[in-house]
Amino acid sequence: LITQVFLIPAGILGILFFSQIAKLPRGIILTAVVIFSVVGAFAMNNSLTDVWVMFGFGIFGVLLDRQRVPLAPLILGMILGPKIEEYLRTGLISYRGEFSAAFTSHISRAFVILLAGIVLFPLLRFLRKKRVN
Repeated sequence: LITQVFLIPAGILGILFFSQIAKLPRGIILTAVVIFSVVGAFAMNNSLTDVWVMFGFGIFGVLLDRQRVPLAPLILGMILGPKIEEYLRTGLISYRGEFSAAFTSHISRAFVILLAGIVLFPLLRFLRKKRVN
């Protein structure tokens, strides 16, 4: 509770400081982002290979952006993918590899139906537009 009280003034000061950084010219901000990215990639394993991989994925991201591919789902998948895989593996181990255990409760069935709808609805809408044209 005490840390939360101290966090409010620190947050307000942080907002004031970072809003001033956002007013800097775009070239300076992008240069700083690249420098911090290179230093961070190198610092992970002290390897230049990581820096080259970072640049490769940066170029790949620019190409995807030029093709108007949304990058947010890709980034979310890269961040959440390992955790989802870990939890899937844990669940499969606890149910001895029986995948149908995921459909035993009503809540899990509802989520599966919701997920199927989220995936199928845009696909059906795309096919309908294609058929009309």
